[in-house]
Amino acid sequence: MGIFTRYYYFGKPFIICATTGFLWTTFNKDNDVYKEKINSTITQADLMCQAFKEKQGIPGVSIGVTVHGSMVWRKGFGLADIEQRVPCTPDTVMRIASISKTFTSAIAAQFVEKGKLTWDDTIDKHHPDLPKFLYENVPVSITIRQLASHTSGIRHYWKKGEPETHDEFLLPEYYLTRSYPTVAEALSIFLNDELLYRPGTSWYYTTHGYTLFSAVLECVSGDKRTFADLIKDLVIKQLGLRHTKLEYPDELVLNRSRYYCRRNLKEG
Repeated sequence: MGIFTRYYYFGKPFIICATTGFLWTTFNKDNDVYKEKINSTITQADLMCQAFKEKQGIPGVSIGVTVHGSMVWRKGFGLADIEQRVPCTPDTVMRIASISKTFTSAIAAQFVEKGKLTWDDTIDKHHPDLPKFLYENVPVSITIRQLASHTSGIRHYWKKGEPETHDEFLLPEYYLTRSYPTVAEALSIFLNDELLYRPGTSWYYTTHGYTLFSAVLECVSGDKRTFADLIKDLVIKQLGLRHTKLEYPDELVLNRSRYYCRRNLKEG
């Protein structure tokens, strides 16, 4: 099982948000006007999605638009697998990658509503077994809010002592393929590394910070559920996400797209 930072979902959030605005207005019209405008809107959205895909150099895009709970448009553009020339369809399953971090924050928000924690609790209050975090060799505290907002000082894939770069494709940890059965075991990647800055004084995007966040939430739950269980129970099931699931190495997933990265559009 992986570090729980990637999930599968069919859809392209940017496009969904953009096209829904067009379609929303049509539901306030009479039936004949609706039919005419919905067809016109879909034509515009179709052209916009195709142009967006080509401009961004995206192999494939899968679109789904709902209004008031009803599906009004679904379509695939491009390819789900370039090498095998597999078309991208509305049923293509894709990684949502770090968009899944919002799931973690949603679980924390539910615990806040239930009174199990506050955003300004220090993490050692809920996970006392964690080692002390250091900044300039001085122990410091990290809060739930700081983990959620990427202001904790915990590193991303780059760590002190390595050549500095803003290109994560050049960092060895980006290509890490080792599977960690539990969140606790995944903490070993970074837990003893010095913080990049004093918590709350700066901002630095960090996947590892969210791995720690998930470990703390396991403790907050108080019922021995794993983070994977929390995701399933408090997000996937509650929202009825029938096409969303955790990623496990080597699992066969029907209609899954390949995973592509483009480092620089100018490189072609």
